[in-house]
Amino acid sequence: MIKLAIIGAGRHSSLHHGPAIAALKHRLRRAVVVDRNAVAGEKYAQAFKLDQAYVQIDRMLEIEKPDALIVVTPEQITATMVRELLPCQLPMLVEKPFGENLTQTQQLCDEVQANPQQPARIMLSMNRRFAPVCLKAMQFLKERFTSRPVQHIRGTMLRHARFDSNFLPATGVHVIDTVHMFAGSPAIQVSPQISQLSNAGIGAVSAQLQFTNGLTGDLLIHTDCGQLAEQYDIFGSGYRICVDYFHGLTVYESDQIVYQQMYPQAIPIPQREGAITELEAFLDHVESGDLILSPNPNDALAAAWVADQLQACALDNRNELDGTTPSSAKQSSLSTTL
Repeated sequence: MIKLAIIGAGRHSSLHHGPAIAALKHRLRRAVVVDRNAVAGEKYAQAFKLDQAYVQIDRMLEIEKPDALIVVTPEQITATMVRELLPCQLPMLVEKPFGENLTQTQQLCDEVQANPQQPARIMLSMNRRFAPVCLKAMQFLKERFTSRPVQHIRGTMLRHARFDSNFLPATGVHVIDTVHMFAGSPAIQVSPQISQLSNAGIGAVSAQLQFTNGLTGDLLIHTDCGQLAEQYDIFGSGYRICVDYFHGLTVYESDQIVYQQMYPQAIPIPQREGAITELEAFLDHVESGDLILSPNPNDALAAAWVADQLQACALDNRNELDGTTPSSAKQSSLSTTL
């Protein structure tokens, strides 16, 4: 059994990772939390039945000697936290994004892979990969449609009143990474376009994608359309798989619905959104001693690269509207190849 420590007792950790730890406590010999806010740490430990709360990481490491870590910190300090923890040589499940931007993500990836003989064992928390509907869709692709490869993938992420300027690299990476998963390879060419620029934020951004294995895809991300929704459409010869991340899965074949499973309203968020299954996968990696965990920093880098192209296009459009960027700069950013 594993001794696990989670760093960070904030809102996201409480919604996703804490409940996952509680659900899998039977696989843990001991579970503790670290947060510099002592009150928050104690409340977290009580809420999810953890064994101890600490305010100092060094003291926790010295006393607990954990087998693995979960890092759920604000994105502004995630890279610093990972760097500080690398010498521990412990497996880590790190909340996305891996870096605040593409440059930081690339630098951190280089650092964690600097020693090929002793690579850092890091898994990125890209929970869509572990959501029940996404896992079921992958099962259909591997079993029922194995002889009919995917031809096109569409990812749609809709939000309401999300005016944070870093939405694309911080949250948009989810839809990008999930599209990469369904494609079986990362995008190597991105052609973004801003179809509407919100006064307060990004608004709507779309993009055409080309993947390393020859597939095509497209993205639509809207940060303020009055609806919270997220959907993935997978198209192949004679079939379509429609993954509604928040509600369920529908599979069409030969103009018939051959499978449909909708979530019950009472399903807990950590189960619906994949947090429990994600932690199960991480614990499996730890117990088996895997050197390469999945999804890993390279997956985070691939998603960060696409997000960077979208962000650059959005900023170019914003600057052009403000009269600070010539249109030639915008044109040069519309089609970029990795």
